[in-house]
Amino acid sequence: MAIDPVAAAKAEKDLAYYRVHRFVLSPKQWKRYSSLTPLNWQRIKFDKMHRKLVPKDKHGVYSFVVEPEIADHPSVKYLLYVGKADKMNFNKRFYAYLNEPKQSKPRDHIIQMVTKWRTHLYFYYAEIPNAAIITAVEDGLLAAFIPPHNRDFPATISKTVRRIFG
Repeated sequence: MAIDPVAAAKAEKDLAYYRVHRFVLSPKQWKRYSSLTPLNWQRIKFDKMHRKLVPKDKHGVYSFVVEPEIADHPSVKYLLYVGKADKMNFNKRFYAYLNEPKQSKPRDHIIQMVTKWRTHLYFYYAEIPNAAIITAVEDGLLAAFIPPHNRDFPATISKTVRRIFG
């Protein structure tokens, strides 16, 4: 069977578009994670229709996760981003990501995340009533997961992450 070079080049370009360049899975980092508070994660489909389900009066940490939802596999999920909602509530953070392309200074890595995987993207959030520890919890999650779409990391690992990813 002959291979169509034009089709092969298009398939390669299509796959390259979805490549995640900054991906680290480090059991050593996971082991270092120390929980400051229990996190009860809530899952919301990331789209305008579901914004009304995101609380307007809660603060804490959140993440963006891609879920392929194929082959009835229950455990295929990719964490792409971790953030905090301390000054803004979860609903305002959710809305800000929906409108990232319209911002005066849009972040390219965020636009890529919310565009490429839009139909498979979920917003997870965990309320943290004690506002004083939200940043520390976020820092712990960032150091443990090193999410590929984050650009700012805690001082404990930021130099290492910059060296790895340039």
